[in-house]
Amino acid sequence: MAQAHDIRVVPHQLIWDGVIYFDGEGLTPSAFYQRFRADSTYPTTTTPTLGQFVETYRRAAETAQGIVSIHVTGTLTSTVRLARQAAEQVDTPVRVVDSGTAATPQAFIALEAARAAERGV
Repeated sequence: MAQAHDIRVVPHQLIWDGVIYFDGEGLTPSAFYQRFRADSTYPTTTTPTLGQFVETYRRAAETAQGIVSIHVTGTLTSTVRLARQAAEQVDTPVRVVDSGTAATPQAFIALEAARAAERGV
């Protein structure tokens, strides 16, 4: 869905027993949940870096006049803060949005924003 609607994803990292997985790469959701139920250790996460945001914004700016950057709630992670810092480092206008949520509800917000952009909003 992200690819079909030109939604760029800046991946968080999932670290499990010293192995780093990027969101959407190397560990499918079904494999994650199987392991989560069976494993005695639990994963941790890290936010994307400032540089990852800047690079993503610059690439998006090659084809966009403005960027809406929607993120998991700032009460759970520093991602929104980093996204705002990155927005100050690019020439294209970036509107950073704290979705106030996480997971599936955040995806619906991003999808609706992409559809609005497709309609020229």
